[in-house]
Amino acid sequence: MEKAFIFGEAKNLVGIIHRPAHANIHYPVMIMINGGLIHRVGPNRLYVKLARTLGVAGWTSFRFDLSGLGDSATAWQQSESGNDVHDAKEAMDFIALTYGIHEFILMGICSGADVAFHTALKDTRVVGVIPINGYFYELEEMYDVVKKANEAVALRYYKKNMFSIARWQKIVRGRSSVLSLKNLSRILNSITNIAKQKFKPAAYAGSGIVRKNQPEFKIDNWDILLKRNTKLYHIFSEGSDAYDAFVLTAAMRLQSYIQSGKIGYTLIRDADHTCTLVWSQEYLIMLIKTWLLENNWEVTPHSSNIRVAEKESIQDLLMPNI
Repeated sequence: MEKAFIFGEAKNLVGIIHRPAHANIHYPVMIMINGGLIHRVGPNRLYVKLARTLGVAGWTSFRFDLSGLGDSATAWQQSESGNDVHDAKEAMDFIALTYGIHEFILMGICSGADVAFHTALKDTRVVGVIPINGYFYELEEMYDVVKKANEAVALRYYKKNMFSIARWQKIVRGRSSVLSLKNLSRILNSITNIAKQKFKPAAYAGSGIVRKNQPEFKIDNWDILLKRNTKLYHIFSEGSDAYDAFVLTAAMRLQSYIQSGKIGYTLIRDADHTCTLVWSQEYLIMLIKTWLLENNWEVTPHSSNIRVAEKESIQDLLMPNI
């Protein structure tokens, strides 16, 4: 079953519940959070595909729009700070009231990954987080890191395609959307300049890659979630600067957690930031489904108030019974 709801204290948020008839009442609810400015279908309809795939396996999922995105209006009484985390908590409140499930797994891509991560820090009902291409720190703190991460992505892309016969054939024929014989010299010079900087993704940010007054990137937030037994599964795309930013900030300090399996971690080779290609979407969905099924989830269902909550559905509000 897929059903639309208007919810939240200000009745400004819109979401879609995916609840199969054979839903496993012992599973947490998967809540999917907007990535960037894309509404609740997710980039390339990724969230829709994921929710329906998980539904076959008995999982309940909830896709919703944060305030000011998609079909959700902005709640004027909210301050700008913390809006997204507030919205995510309201989504959990709504699911708890409606279906009597009080434990959740939050996932999102890009900015949605950060919202999921920071919501988990502030709400103990979150038992799992799946951040996809997240940055985790304030972008103001990461100015130099993001710059170097972008350079690393570009260098990796050009090195990978440098010896591709098919790529060179497209350049010579003028069919490449990225490269041409006219700008080839400029690109080669750029690659040479980047390479001279001896950028090493495995090196920690304290190696001089970032400026001296760059703040130290701590992993206190990960420690908080792990002590709470919150399950974490980090997923990155090779074509995303979020991967290189993660390596330059937290990855080295989290290495022991990743190696011990306390934090799940997967890098999807040849995939871009939003997994545009169909094969990368299918692979990402497979990774998430596998991780969910491999972990033990024991949720104790509570009493629900479905009859009251369903009165707030879009169909009832916009098309009242006549």
